[in-house]
Amino acid sequence: MMSDESNSTIQTDDPSPKKRSRKGWLRVAVALVALAVFYGVYRYVDRQRQQGEAEKKTTDQSDNSESPANDEPPTDDELADQLLGQWKTQRQGELIMTLHDDGTGMMVHNGRLQFDIEWEVADGRLKTHTVGGKPWLVIKGILATMGDRSDEAIDRLEVDTLVLEEKDGTLREWSRVD
Repeated sequence: MMSDESNSTIQTDDPSPKKRSRKGWLRVAVALVALAVFYGVYRYVDRQRQQGEAEKKTTDQSDNSESPANDEPPTDDELADQLLGQWKTQRQGELIMTLHDDGTGMMVHNGRLQFDIEWEVADGRLKTHTVGGKPWLVIKGILATMGDRSDEAIDRLEVDTLVLEEKDGTLREWSRVD
C-alpha cells in the first residue's frame, strides 16, 4: 500500500506544476541574460581602462613636444568654438563624439551605443553630462558603473587633433572627422 501512495504522489495529472516550472525557468533565463549583460558592461569598462593605461604609456614615451609655448592660453570660449564638430578615437572600437554649439552632443560607440550629452568648457576642461541614450537599459548599466559625468583636461587642441587627459591620467587622442 505504501508503494501505491508514493506512486500517486509522483504521478499527477495536474498540468499547473509544469506551467509553474516553465515560468520559473523563464524567470531564471531572463535573470541570467540580465546578469550576462551587466557582466559584459563590466568587462567593457575594464578593458577601456586597460587600453587607456596602455595608450598613456605609449603617449608618454613618444611625447617630445617641440612646439613653442604660447604666451596666453586660449579662453574657454575659444576652446569651445574649436571643439565644435565631430571627433573620433579608438576605444574598444570606434568612438565618435559630436559637439554642437548649443551645448548638446552625442557619443556613438561602434554605431550601436548612443550617449546623449550636454557639454561645456570650464577652466580649460571639457565637462560632459550624459542625459540619455540608446539602448537605454545598456546605457543605464554603463552609467551605473562609470557615472554620468566626465571632467577631462584639454591637454592639446589643434585643428585636427584633440588630446584629453582622463580622470586616471590617461591621455586620449581624438581626430577631427569633419
